[in-house]
Amino acid sequence: MLAEHLDEDRRHVTAYGVDNTGATDATAAIKTILEMGGFWYFPAGTYFIRGYGEGSDTGGVSAVLTKSLNVLCHPDAVFRASDTIPIDNDFIRFNAPSGGAGLPPLGIEFVWVGGYFDQTTQCVSTSVPFGGTYPPPAGRVGASATNEALSLRLSYTVGSDTFAAARSTYIGQVVFYSGAHWETGGGDSAIYIGEGTGEGLIELCQFYGSRDTAIYASGISTGRQSLTVRDSFFENCFFGIYAKRGLTGFRYLDNTFRNCVGAMGASPVSRVAEKGLISGNISIGCSFMFRATLSDENIIEDNHVVSIGAFRADGTTPISPYSNIAGVMLEGSTRNIITNLTLGPILPGQTALSHGVYAEASGAVLSDENTVIGVLTTDYGRCVTFASGTANYIARCYNFGTLGLRDPSMPAGNS
Repeated sequence: MLAEHLDEDRRHVTAYGVDNTGATDATAAIKTILEMGGFWYFPAGTYFIRGYGEGSDTGGVSAVLTKSLNVLCHPDAVFRASDTIPIDNDFIRFNAPSGGAGLPPLGIEFVWVGGYFDQTTQCVSTSVPFGGTYPPPAGRVGASATNEALSLRLSYTVGSDTFAAARSTYIGQVVFYSGAHWETGGGDSAIYIGEGTGEGLIELCQFYGSRDTAIYASGISTGRQSLTVRDSFFENCFFGIYAKRGLTGFRYLDNTFRNCVGAMGASPVSRVAEKGLISGNISIGCSFMFRATLSDENIIEDNHVVSIGAFRADGTTPISPYSNIAGVMLEGSTRNIITNLTLGPILPGQTALSHGVYAEASGAVLSDENTVIGVLTTDYGRCVTFASGTANYIARCYNFGTLGLRDPSMPAGNS
């Protein structure tokens, strides 16, 4: 039990003016103790975070970190806003000081363990995917570009150079609840682990109904930064985990995804995210397990798709915003290695074309020099389809079922 293992130096936030009854606004007091750094404990209770009903970037805690921070929350420490005055901003945002002023020479360490973030009381941001097709619930239409639960933006600039304020980041055993399903959920991402967070580890967390990507991972323009996400559970989120902006060497290990439009992915925003390891994951009823867009040299091994095809909030209407559903999708991605991928049945009502692995171009960039070994599907359109690209290698890939064994499909120049 988290509450039974408190360090002697860990301070209870309630002794420093933070209300855990939910009766009064705790925003300013939480900001104060977080900026003090050190070891803190949030006991069970409700922590009311201020929100406003209109305008952009309103509400929430915004803390500037100059010292290492280690937060331990009781599992029943609940962070939420008012039902009638939602937050149109991040719940808790951590920032680096301007120019790195006051930071120790080796940077800081960030640790957050435990707690429950209720994002149903957050507005939906303006940047969620397919927001026009699937608009936010009434009363949750936001004007802010980001409405995350925990947002870490710990890079700073000196002249033209960018630096990381943190050398390491750890988040574990936290529950994020946006709603029963992304279509009716609040907020956008649960965690934004962004620029300047150093070597990151997220583990043993639970995510429900995230309207955008539950974990949005972003790299940094200069310097080393990486992220491991492992042993976590994602249900009814639009996306589970996405790496963007040059995040290199990311690792998605032994996670489980249920009824997400997409489980995991890597794509470029400003810079390419690549060289990931995607291993031991389980996808249940998602439109794709892993999608790589202009993302190279990833190793995708020993993953299992129990079933494929996601559904809207009514539980019966299938949804795929893409023309194909697949265990792995490659879009303009090269030198990826895919091994030991097994896929279970296509769920009823799915109309998109189905593949174990599907590869195509992204604009003028082809999917070249990929290796696919050991894909097993049953009654899919194809076990492996390369719609474009050359020098791809495919071996021991089979599609069984009532339609008989079908060979992989690929253009000339592949084997």
